[in-house]
Formats: sequence, C-alpha cells, structure tokens
Amino acid sequence: MTIHSRLDDLRTRYPGCTVAAFADLSTGMVLASSTMRPTGQETLDALCRVALRLFAPGMPDGLKGADASDAGGAPWYAITGFRGALACFVKSPVLAEEAICLVGEDPAEIMELAVAARELLFETGVDA
Repeated sequence: MTIHSRLDDLRTRYPGCTVAAFADLSTGMVLASSTMRPTGQETLDALCRVALRLFAPGMPDGLKGADASDAGGAPWYAITGFRGALACFVKSPVLAEEAICLVGEDPAEIMELAVAARELLFETGVDA
C-alpha cells in the first residue's frame, strides 16, 4: 500500500478530517497528501512549517503530548489552530524526521485521529 493510499484511508475514516499530509521534517517538505477539497501546495507547506515550529525545543508544554513509552517523554503530537480549523501534528515513533500533519473540523475525534496517524507512521517506518 502506498503512502498516498494510506493517507486516503486515514482521512476518509474520520469525516471531520479535511487534510492528511506526510511530511519530512528534515527537509521541511510535504511528500504526500490526501485532501477533502483542493488544497494548494502553499497551504501544505504552511502546515509543515507549523509542525517544525511546534516540535522545536522550548515549545510550551500545554500544546504537546508525551507518551510514557517515548524515551525521555519526548512529545509525539502537537495540536493548535490552523486557518480556522484544528491542526494536529504527529511525529513518527520510528523515524524522528517523519510526521503526519492533519487538519480537522471535529475536536471530538482529534485524539483518535492522532493515534491512528501514529500507528500509520509506525507501520510506514517499519516497512521502510
């Protein structure tokens, strides 16, 4: 299964998810995406820049989440507003430079979406 089809599957499982993008944080580029509506590259690039900023050292703790299984309690997700919607950024548990950037309209499903994105990143990293 390609990363594009995995992103399509992730996005369509959650009706409130409008964008699911796979980003390489080391280059600051979105490598693949699935969107509900036409979305320009400038919007995808902006999402990637937000992810880079949120995962930078010194980000306020209230905006990121840590998992007890992460070494040193490293943050694996960050949530913030993005152009009138809710954005969630999920770092790979396998390859630190990979992340999924999500835009959603339903705050109730955002954590479930984040966990599903993390699982996708784990599978993708293991397959590499």
